[in-house]
Amino acid sequence: MESTELTDLVSSVTCPTCHVTAGIRCTTRAGKPAREQHGRRFDALDQAAGIAEHRAAARREAEARGGWLVTFDRAAEAALLTAYAARIAKSVDTPPVAAQAAPVTGRTVTIPGALADHLATLTTDTETDTALAAGRRGRGRTLVIPATIPVLHSISRIAETLLDTKGTSRAQRAAARLWITRAGHAPAVMVHQFDSTDEAYDATQCRDDIRDGDVLVIEPEGVVGFLRRAWPVAITAEHGDLHTVEDDTRTLDGGRYADSAIRAERIATEHGFALAHQGNTTEPEQTAPAAVEPAGEQPAPAAPFRPRDRVVCADGKVRTVASMMHRTGEPARVVVEEGGAQWVASECSRLPA
Repeated sequence: MESTELTDLVSSVTCPTCHVTAGIRCTTRAGKPAREQHGRRFDALDQAAGIAEHRAAARREAEARGGWLVTFDRAAEAALLTAYAARIAKSVDTPPVAAQAAPVTGRTVTIPGALADHLATLTTDTETDTALAAGRRGRGRTLVIPATIPVLHSISRIAETLLDTKGTSRAQRAAARLWITRAGHAPAVMVHQFDSTDEAYDATQCRDDIRDGDVLVIEPEGVVGFLRRAWPVAITAEHGDLHTVEDDTRTLDGGRYADSAIRAERIATEHGFALAHQGNTTEPEQTAPAAVEPAGEQPAPAAPFRPRDRVVCADGKVRTVASMMHRTGEPARVVVEEGGAQWVASECSRLPA
């Protein structure tokens, strides 16, 4: 097997040295990408492909013959690597059922050292705090934590904030860039869950992972809203400690928060919460079908989802697609079976079939 192919294949196993997971290049003690994969990772590949067992059998056979010279069959080892590569390719095409139910849960991710140190000084959401507390130290100052989609998004938000903040150290900026290279940027609008409106209000004033336009869900109080600059506002009839607005939230500040308002309304409708301005909701779509599907309007080509598809919605929950909805001048929407709620299609991702 060519050396370039072997280098690509070794990334399919977890490195015993720096503890990066499959698909991620080895890192140095400072959390930066290593020039070459660690030697112990090649040993782990031999173990996964069955080459280590093959060599052990050859040694036992040589000892049984009373000889000390052990000859390894390189052609057989190459065949084992080829078979392993085929299994890996097949597993990518047809992931296990567990991966379908939780696309990221169960895996781990390595946080670069300087970013991990910065996270230790912050207050984040409960799920991220739990994941950080359950983490273990990797090589150097890196931190290996269990990975879920909301946790990855939350940490990406904090990494983006570090890059946008003056006075950030060089190590922190390098760690933030490395994290975003691995995990990607956070969504433009995120959904945050809270136990009370008082907690939600305080969090919007001090947490780096909450930004202007993010949606706030306080299920125990029946409140849903979003952050309008520095002020959290409610779009539901119940508002608790959040601010209220008299105007249509979709046209607020020249439509700046239209996406946030639509998503907040969708979540509130799914939970059965009364909206503050019923006239601004999507309910008229049900009483005027022609406005939903005008005569002669063709569905968007290559609909991204089909009925019965399982998708991860913008709030990180898995739901089943009932149908697609297309309206002139608006993004395509996914109508889910769970309560008939609608989600912007571009903000959803399909679970592998």
